[in-house]
Amino acid sequence: MKISALNNTFKFLSQLLFALSMILCCSISHSNNEHYFDNIAYSFKPSLIIEQLYTDNLTYSETDRISTWGTLLSPSIELGLQKSSKTATLNYQVHRAEYFGTSSDDFLNHQIQGKLKFQASQRTNMQFFALYGKKHEERGTGYSIGSANKLSQNDRFREYHTGTVINYGSPQSIGRIEFKLNAHAARLDNRDSAAQFANQNNFHGSLAFFYKFKTNTSLFIEANSTKNKFTLLSGKNSLNNLDTRVYAGTSWDATALTTGTFKLGLSHKDFSNKEKGSASGFVWDLGVRWHPIQTTWFDVATQSLTEETAGNGDYVETTKISSTVTHQWQQLIQTSLNIGAVKNTYQPTDQEQGTWHIQAEFNYQIHHRIKIGASITHEERLSTKSGHDFQRNIAKLSLSFNT
Repeated sequence: MKISALNNTFKFLSQLLFALSMILCCSISHSNNEHYFDNIAYSFKPSLIIEQLYTDNLTYSETDRISTWGTLLSPSIELGLQKSSKTATLNYQVHRAEYFGTSSDDFLNHQIQGKLKFQASQRTNMQFFALYGKKHEERGTGYSIGSANKLSQNDRFREYHTGTVINYGSPQSIGRIEFKLNAHAARLDNRDSAAQFANQNNFHGSLAFFYKFKTNTSLFIEANSTKNKFTLLSGKNSLNNLDTRVYAGTSWDATALTTGTFKLGLSHKDFSNKEKGSASGFVWDLGVRWHPIQTTWFDVATQSLTEETAGNGDYVETTKISSTVTHQWQQLIQTSLNIGAVKNTYQPTDQEQGTWHIQAEFNYQIHHRIKIGASITHEERLSTKSGHDFQRNIAKLSLSFNT
């Protein structure tokens, strides 16, 4: 026990030393991060987030609860270049976590992302992006719901994502067209039993037309299609499908009180395996911010969509709803309260589950570069499948530094 406690203390101190060294490196950088060379503006923006948390159920378990303290470090660096209407950014992020009560849930994530934005003509704006990441999924979530105690470590992924966004028409135009095209791939590295569902290639395209009929209000129609391919499933086990959705909606910023977007549409999922047939239904997406007074605002969001299965059923019908109230007590102090719920129905089975949470958060901007925060979260899940329920609480302290 003494050796274990000593190791935990050493881990915490080594992480704290690393974090403090990062802060020192950031603090000695120039206060103005934008510089110029040969009419090219370039910037270097480091940031760091340190989090110390306590949870009474790390692995979302119904019975085998793990209570532990944990330390999370998230440094990142963004390099930027800008010349006239062309902007390029390269961002690298690291997320490192170590838990004092267990080493099975420690993780080290990396992500690098590049973006290029430019104005091809007076009315055409284009954006290209590419992302590569090595990520994890917590035990007891996603592909390991209800079976966290059977795993010796969390699931680990490689993720690839690339795409483009093209807008034709300026924001002031009566009409505007937006075209999106992207490809995404995920590969699970450490668990073959889950890889058959996790290893996917997804190709997505969408086209939307916006019509501005008032100064700050637009109507739009949108059509999108996603081809989902499960690379390790074939024949009768194949879950490959084409998911097509058509929406009509509106976005507004008509008053100082309310802004938002609402769209309603139809979804059709067609499986390549004809024995699984197809499925259709209504889908929607709503996001509204109400700003009754200058220091207080309310955010409400709800969404209905279909998602790919993680092993239960052929696909998942998901409904989400959340509400947040935020208050700016002073210029430097902000508090918020968030309540949200998610319902999942695993088609064509009779399995259902619902998850809800409530979170209170406090943030204090002690310096224009430094922010401290604290939060308390309670989460619960109820499922028709035995062993999938859980309750857990999380208390967290954080320190954020950016330039």
